Amino acid sequence: MNIKKCPKCGRENPIAANFCRHCGYKFSEASKQGNLIQPIINDLVVMTDTYTIGSFVDIMWDVANATNISLNGVNVTNHDSYEYEVKGDEDLVLVASNDYMQIKKVVKLSPMPLPQIVKFTPSRRKIREGEKIDIHIDYKNSKRTFLLSNLSEKIDVSTKKVVKVTPKSGEIYTLICYSIDPKVSVTKDLDLSIVNDVYIEYFSSDKNRTMESVPITLSWKVRNAQNLVLYPDGIDVTGKTSIELQPSRTTTYRLEATNGLNVKSEMLSISVTPIPKLNYKMPEFPSFRNIEFYELGMKEMVANIHEIDIDEWLKAPLEATNESILKRVKKYLTSII
Repeated sequence: MNIKKCPKCGRENPIAANFCRHCGYKFSEASKQGNLIQPIINDLVVMTDTYTIGSFVDIMWDVANATNISLNGVNVTNHDSYEYEVKGDEDLVLVASNDYMQIKKVVKLSPMPLPQIVKFTPSRRKIREGEKIDIHIDYKNSKRTFLLSNLSEKIDVSTKKVVKVTPKSGEIYTLICYSIDPKVSVTKDLDLSIVNDVYIEYFSSDKNRTMESVPITLSWKVRNAQNLVLYPDGIDVTGKTSIELQPSRTTTYRLEATNGLNVKSEMLSISVTPIPKLNYKMPEFPSFRNIEFYELGMKEMVANIHEIDIDEWLKAPLEATNESILKRVKKYLTSII
């Protein structure tokens, strides 16, 4: 056969032609002998024996008669190997092509499973500083496992399920599990709450004795509490240091402070004096219908009106009799007539 087709334009050319007479395509030397030139993939292999998701594996190949080579869409024409990051169970496709044809070869990636942290929990979430606790650990598919801390040295826990620790304030623990590839690992953090005992420095009032409906101010200072409640009314006073109240009777207040670890409370009694109530029937007074009011000079009338000393009246003994109350009322009426 003395004719060959141009792979670019498809026109016929003499077998010994160096270039296509129609489009100028340059023929390979092998085409002058009339051989069919096609790409050949001699080998495609994963050089890394064991790997997991996230590992980088070396892929190598041997290809002949190809002008273009790609691996999963990445142009690797000028290479015979490639470092590939494993994303899971997947097929790697090597494509080799030239002007005449294209061929493919597939290699399958089957990574080992990643480590899995099943359990990483403390025996208690809230603890006192300096108190020992147990941290329970369970995991799968881990080659080596370590317990790390931002305040202390790491501990190899590859063969342990329980670790005793003494957490400090601000300490964070991290469990790290390495896969069969030491460059690939999974981690999990454990942030413990270090809590000190609740302490109530004081709980006081600006008045220990008051009159009914006269306001009082309760104040306090508390350390290490997360919740504050004032009884008997169950008022949430978290975040406050004082409150104004108007007790209507003698009341015992209780301030309760908690932080999830312990509870402290303080009591405070406020004595309340009730306002006196008049239990007296006013007598009948003579009719003023016949009094010529115009004869009373307004200036003289105003001059005779006196204010009642309310404070003195309220502070008077509570055991006032009806007779004493009547005497005050008559005194008042006499002063304005």
